[in-house]
Amino acid sequence: ILKRKVAVDDCYLELKSACERIMKIVNPSFPYDTLAITEGFVGNAHKDDDQAPQYAISLGDFEDGGELVIDDGKVRHVISTKNAVACVDGRFTHWVRPWARGTRYSIIFVVLKPENFVARAGAVLAPVAPPNACRN
Repeated sequence: ILKRKVAVDDCYLELKSACERIMKIVNPSFPYDTLAITEGFVGNAHKDDDQAPQYAISLGDFEDGGELVIDDGKVRHVISTKNAVACVDGRFTHWVRPWARGTRYSIIFVVLKPENFVARAGAVLAPVAPPNACRN
């Protein structure tokens, strides 16, 4: 878990700058304040304590799985976030499917500050960037 704010001596400066570039492409006004960055995460079904929807992207050479699944109570949405950014609401039950091989990294842009609260509108708001759009 990393805070968005960058300090002068921040050892994560390059990583945070790369995340900023992704969000400038996807939604420049999105008020994320936290980055959840994982390697190899396969999560059990859970809900997040966010204040708003979140943006998610997964990167790596993983194959045959690794999709994000989000359950809105009626439908289980299966979303490939590999090299693509999706806007989902982590306050709905969700998890990551296992994958067969390779390494999977994920970056989740999270809003935790109560002053940026957004009411739930739907589990999946949109895949907003096509595959490979965030590679540059």
